[in-house]
Amino acid sequence: MLDWRFLIEQLYAPLGLIGSPGEYPSECFVGAISQKQMSLGAWILDYAPANPSGALEVIGLQDDGAIPCQIAQELDQILSAMPEVQHVTATILADKVEMIRALAGFGFEISAYLPAWYRSGPFRYDCVQLARRQYDDEAATQDFPDLLRTLHAEFQSSPISRLPEKEPVLTNCG
Repeated sequence: MLDWRFLIEQLYAPLGLIGSPGEYPSECFVGAISQKQMSLGAWILDYAPANPSGALEVIGLQDDGAIPCQIAQELDQILSAMPEVQHVTATILADKVEMIRALAGFGFEISAYLPAWYRSGPFRYDCVQLARRQYDDEAATQDFPDLLRTLHAEFQSSPISRLPEKEPVLTNCG
């Protein structure tokens, strides 16, 4: 990731950040604990069924044993059983590239790169936020369409989004 020029020049530099290679925490999904927190299987979700926005946030996973594609497939099944959910976000530690790719295979899109977003002990770690809309209406942007197009293009060419040239991500799912 620290070889991604856009990250260093366009995100880190303006914020006065310097990339420091190191070991990331083992968890994958990160999010703040909330009053609306609920557990559904191995998932920890922030969701209030009565909320008219239909927004759900994935804030944790209690199963470290499954492979990314199986995890993404399980999340897809859970979301398919919740038709009232209109928008899903998941914040993932940036080093969990295979998980990001697996979720992209199930309709998630990179919506943000969050430098130094997650704190664990004395360190801060970058995260990638993914979003999946579960409605048919066209998403609208306000005030930043050019910036959003640029970010989308940069994410598509980033080390996060570039798929390996070998087999497709979803072939490992059973």
